[in-house]
Amino acid sequence: MLEQAVAIAREIDNRIDEMRSLANLAQTYLHRGELLRAEEIVHEALALARTSDSPFELAWLHFELGRSAFAAGELARSSS
Repeated sequence: MLEQAVAIAREIDNRIDEMRSLANLAQTYLHRGELLRAEEIVHEALALARTSDSPFELAWLHFELGRSAFAAGELARSSS
């Protein structure tokens, strides 16, 4: 369902919902232990956030990126 939410957000060109849906999708992959996939999705969402005027999403996605690094045991990278 999250993949569908991303597709719908893209179809209607709603970047905020796309970023949020991608972040939720990344969280799902993180909880499943699919760390590389989670990080790929966060980077995709971060690219959108950097071109938007949404500081909340940008901060949230950096947090999610740190969580992915922490889960992968990359403590130094998770805190930067």
